[in-house]
Amino acid sequence: MKRIILIGILLLAFLTLFAACGEEPAVLVTFMENKTSDYTVIYPLVSGASGSVKDAVNELKQLTKDNAGDPFTFSSDFVTEGTDLSVYDGAHEILIGATNRKESVEITSSLRENDYVICLKNGKLIIAGGSDEATAKAVRRFSAMYFAKEQTNLILEENYRYEHTESYPVSSLTVGGRPVYEYVILETKDTKQDAELTRSALRKATGYSLSVVEAAEGKPAISFTVTEGDASLTVAEGSISISGNATSRALAIKTFADAIEKKGGDVLLDSSFSLEGQKTLADLTVMSLNVYSTGYAENAVIARYPRLVKFLDTYKPTVLALQDVSPTWVTEIEKGRDSAAPLTDKYGFVGTGRNNNDTSVMNPILYDKALYTLKDSGTFWLSDTPEWESVGWDGRTRCICTWVILTEKASGKDFAVMNTRLDPYGKNARVEGMELIVEKAEAFDLPVILCGDMQGMASTTSLKKATETIFFDSESVTKELGEVGFTQNYAFGTTINRFAKASDFILPSCGDFTVSYYSILKDKVDDLFVSNHYAVYVKLSLAEAEEK
Repeated sequence: MKRIILIGILLLAFLTLFAACGEEPAVLVTFMENKTSDYTVIYPLVSGASGSVKDAVNELKQLTKDNAGDPFTFSSDFVTEGTDLSVYDGAHEILIGATNRKESVEITSSLRENDYVICLKNGKLIIAGGSDEATAKAVRRFSAMYFAKEQTNLILEENYRYEHTESYPVSSLTVGGRPVYEYVILETKDTKQDAELTRSALRKATGYSLSVVEAAEGKPAISFTVTEGDASLTVAEGSISISGNATSRALAIKTFADAIEKKGGDVLLDSSFSLEGQKTLADLTVMSLNVYSTGYAENAVIARYPRLVKFLDTYKPTVLALQDVSPTWVTEIEKGRDSAAPLTDKYGFVGTGRNNNDTSVMNPILYDKALYTLKDSGTFWLSDTPEWESVGWDGRTRCICTWVILTEKASGKDFAVMNTRLDPYGKNARVEGMELIVEKAEAFDLPVILCGDMQGMASTTSLKKATETIFFDSESVTKELGEVGFTQNYAFGTTINRFAKASDFILPSCGDFTVSYYSILKDKVDDLFVSNHYAVYVKLSLAEAEEK
């Protein structure tokens, strides 16, 4: 029996020795021991200065103080000009976000917009995401994992990695043998908007947020060449080149994004890739006009309606957005007067009064029935309760936005039109109202044209809520420019809007339209104005492409 026990002990010792020889012990990195540490938490100076990253870093700082006795030093990645960053190689650092350290650069360059990682690299702990928002989530994830309760030690294996990923239409995009995240977008003073459109389109399709830099030699890039003629897109010598005039470049960017999204999955682009058949559908001619709800003598609604009909016969808009339309105006539009036929003979009419009835002022949308069919429509109120007739925020009147989804008969293509008149008194009501409009527009997931009396100039906060998100001012990107300037003429002896002289806009959604003509129409009819506002008039087109 003793002999059997001895053999068992020897066998166990042999197996233990064999296991030890066949498996290397894990290398551990100690960041905190007994609530003390020689590591510095480094966050990016730019992103960390304000916003979501700063908030998350401050939360982490407070948690470590509460639960670990404040073991870490916190510092930005600021360095003086000319500093050799290699001096930080091997330094004891926890790197948050896109810092200027090489480990951060290597990790963040391959992260998509909503992805983030917590990992070890060169003995440093990297906590980073593909955007500031994702980085903030990574910091909070790290905080929850290690500092939600009292913590004494923080020791991780050298190969430690936690990764959060989300799905995107294009899982990977390789251009000329290189992943797209290794590219930058080159811009010139003439192609800044093209660069931003491309960056936005690629971010939506792939999740990668490429850097936009001034054109320079020797950089692999998505580049733009300013030339006249048809738009073209080629892949050559490891880069993408988009050429054409301002309008056709925007079309090429849109069709490029559509083409790679249509492929989906893993997309490889090389010199065989090109776009053809860029089919420009029938031009939309869109007009936006505040007709002013009342008036007297020769400027009464019943006197102005025949002038409006003559005015429209001259320009023949295929989509017409009217604001400040009173019940009297609706009667004229539907029944006509004297030699002025009802507009509803030619146009479909969609509108709801701001009191949720037909006896109050509305912002209707009219569309050419020969060209389009109505697919859907609705109206919402610019307030915290958009489904009910209500006044929003610091506003004084009920303000509404009416919308339609139209289908172009010739192509079967859908697009949306929105029409509003923002509150003339409440600044916060205008800003919040525009945010609500943008939110609704994004939900359509369609090309959208926003029209209306915005009660302000392009530089106002409420307009920027639109033009810095999904819309652009058609005046700023048009191929041909007509009359410009203020859109109120103060006719009829009134100063109805004393807050802004530039008030009326047509804002197409970015990347979905090309604008060929923009003008403010200052015509008189029979030597009289149609309204105390000028009409805004835009020619634009939807576009699509087929890949060969």
